[in-house]
Amino acid sequence: MRLWARHFPSQERYQGGLRHDFVIGPLSDSPLFKRKARLYYCIRCDWRFLVCGTKVAVLDEKGLALAGTQASARFNTFQDGPCPVLAAFASEMEAEAQSARPHRALRLLRRPQRSDCGKQPHRP
Repeated sequence: MRLWARHFPSQERYQGGLRHDFVIGPLSDSPLFKRKARLYYCIRCDWRFLVCGTKVAVLDEKGLALAGTQASARFNTFQDGPCPVLAAFASEMEAEAQSARPHRALRLLRRPQRSDCGKQPHRP
């Protein structure tokens, strides 16, 4: 039974919501593709992707094409995320929620009980 799932949703539940937040540039000449392409820039993590039709190039901070495992890792996040900034924030919030759960449960268990619930006040 997942009692806490309602109050503390897991990161998997929001994976689709962790996508990059792109600013998309106008079509411009690209020496990399030798034709017009658009620059996709994530305003959260500062990652850049150059898109020309169905082709995507991963760019570094200077606008140069990346290669190797770093380029592959970034490319895998292009369409569906997660944006590393949002993913880090979500995992931090999940960890904070995990650490808060036992404390909240203990507070609920220690809450004083009212013995006079439902009784009418005594009138002389």
